[in-house]
Amino acid sequence: MKQVLINQKILFVITVTSILTMITVMLFSTTSLKRIIDRKQERVYTEKIDTILDMLRRKHALLEKTFLAEAYEDGFKNSFLADFKEMYYKDNDSETYPYLYSCEGYVIAHPNFDHGYIPPPDDAFLRKMADMKEGSLNYVYRGRRKWMIFRYFKDWDWIVGYVVSHDIKYASYRHFRNILFVIMISAIFLSGLMLMVVITRITKPISVLTKASSALANGNIDYPVEIRTNDELGDLSKTFIYMRKAIQEKMLALQSQNKELEHEIFERKRITEALAESEERYRLLINNTNDLIVKFDKEKRLLFVSPSYCKFFGKNEDELIGKSFLPFIHDATREQVEQSIEKVFYPPYMCFHEEQALTSDGLQWIAWSNKGIPDESGNVKEVIGAGRIVTERKKAEEERERLISDLAKKNEEMEAFTYSVSHDLKSPLITVMGFINFIKEYIEKKKYDDIPAYVDRIHNAAKKMHQLLDGLLNLSRIGRVVNPPETFSFKEIAYDAKELLTARIEENKVQLIIEDGLPDVHGDKQRILEVVVNLVENAIKFSAGKDVPEIVIGHQSQDDVCVLYIKDNGIGLETEYTQRVFELFKKLDPHSTGTGVGLALVKRIIEYHQGKIWVESDGIDQGCTFYFTLPVASSYVY
Repeated sequence: MKQVLINQKILFVITVTSILTMITVMLFSTTSLKRIIDRKQERVYTEKIDTILDMLRRKHALLEKTFLAEAYEDGFKNSFLADFKEMYYKDNDSETYPYLYSCEGYVIAHPNFDHGYIPPPDDAFLRKMADMKEGSLNYVYRGRRKWMIFRYFKDWDWIVGYVVSHDIKYASYRHFRNILFVIMISAIFLSGLMLMVVITRITKPISVLTKASSALANGNIDYPVEIRTNDELGDLSKTFIYMRKAIQEKMLALQSQNKELEHEIFERKRITEALAESEERYRLLINNTNDLIVKFDKEKRLLFVSPSYCKFFGKNEDELIGKSFLPFIHDATREQVEQSIEKVFYPPYMCFHEEQALTSDGLQWIAWSNKGIPDESGNVKEVIGAGRIVTERKKAEEERERLISDLAKKNEEMEAFTYSVSHDLKSPLITVMGFINFIKEYIEKKKYDDIPAYVDRIHNAAKKMHQLLDGLLNLSRIGRVVNPPETFSFKEIAYDAKELLTARIEENKVQLIIEDGLPDVHGDKQRILEVVVNLVENAIKFSAGKDVPEIVIGHQSQDDVCVLYIKDNGIGLETEYTQRVFELFKKLDPHSTGTGVGLALVKRIIEYHQGKIWVESDGIDQGCTFYFTLPVASSYVY
């Protein structure tokens, strides 16, 4: 009986001990498991939040690339929210979902968010979350316990988080707790049925399970459990081993997922760094190139300008962005440029043109290559343009064209000169040869009376040929024999010419008027004197028949150019002959004196001084006015 009591006491002690042990195991195990679950859940959802933050950072980085963050920020936010909702709210899981809050207290994204605002679970709770920025909180919403983990995205002042129902978070915990509860009830039930004879067999397995449970509660899932009995303790040990194996497999699966997530995070980080490096290289290229880089929209408004573009036009970025670039284009090429740019909005979305631009250094030529950037629908909203300064090339082309034109003109003059020389020199030679033949014939016939007249004719023809050759010699020297250029008063030249022609002026009773205020000019003084002498002498010759011949030397301003003139009241000429008078050997009056070289010589001298000469007349007996331009002293660069 005593043994029974002892056994009962032992059994009672064992039962009580078992109960206390199981309760302790359950408390320690569930507490430790809950901690493990909390850590694992926090790690899993932190990685999910990091994924969303990576999306935000990439979207924000793309926004920064536009260099117009403020203008496009709302568009980029809306684009991100659309992708975010498509990705996370498509299945409409109300138990576990991500969310976006503003630190100002507004809900940005929520699976139940329809019109921009829903009541938060608790104002104080929301303020606490905004103050913390990062962390996790437990709360009760509509009678259900929920767990919230969140992180802070400072660029847009957003809080990114996940809401997880406690039912989801601790599902495995409750399952494990129920198992432990079943184990505890089973152990209590079995301990009451056991006899004293099996106490010693029961104590050891219970001790083993107790130690294994404690080890499991402390995180040691490899603790050995060797119970080889076929009774309830054996089954319990098998259940324990199965439970431990299930936990071990779950942990291995979580570790595998962690490795995959770590690899994905590493790849994303590598891609992000590569993008950042590529962007930096692009930025360095734009900032250091001498070419002009711009981006503009369909309305020709600038969206981006390179530093070289700002420097070229003498403007800063704020003065250019959002403004049209058309005012910088000279009127001469603006219409052509607008027509060219229209091509960039249609396939193949490219155009090339050259424009004359109004820059801080004056007019410059720029060659542009433009490329449109079409969207999926083929609509071009942005155009990238690259320009290169080609002013020197354009000047070289213009100089080449000018030289070609001058060469053609010289060739024409050379042909006319060759023809005129061969024609006008042939006439006195024929005269000389003809009269020589007459003289020979008269000598043979011994008729000497007419020979002196023939000799005079030969002498006059030779004299005329000599004059022609002198005129040609003077004409050929223009541009080769150059006196040093100097600044002098044109009034002084006028009086010098008057002095040289005094005899002819007095002989023909010409009234020569030299106006006041004649400008100072710059050039070859001797050649300019030849011009004035030739023109005055020409005016005297064709005004001689007038009762009161009058010649005026004066000047006038015309289109910001100083124009000098020599005006007479002589015989005048028809309009159709105003250009022919300057041709070599051209004499409108074949019976007049002179060789026809004088006015051609005058034209060549004026053109050598970068001026021009022309004649105007109202008709016969209306006189002529010879106008010509010369570089004035204040603006001439020789």
